[in-house]
Amino acid sequence: MRTAQVVEQGEVPLWQAAMLKVYASELMERLSETAFDLLGPGATLAEGAQGALCDSVFEYGVRDALLYTIGGGTNEIQRTLIALRGLDLPR
Repeated sequence: MRTAQVVEQGEVPLWQAAMLKVYASELMERLSETAFDLLGPGATLAEGAQGALCDSVFEYGVRDALLYTIGGGTNEIQRTLIALRGLDLPR
């Protein structure tokens, strides 16, 4: 079931939300790494800074990518929640 469907049914999407969080945060991390690989250090410069590239659209993503994997519970903790509650695996 998708997270939105679970919410529409009046349930709390515990493990579904954890799956979404892990997927989205790791996607953001991969996209940020790719931007940095393609654009170099200029991808991390703030708007208006000398050498900033692409109007600094990648700055926040590159800078905050690691925070997304930690904020809201580390992805390792989220994976444990998914395993225990979503997949009914033993501890």
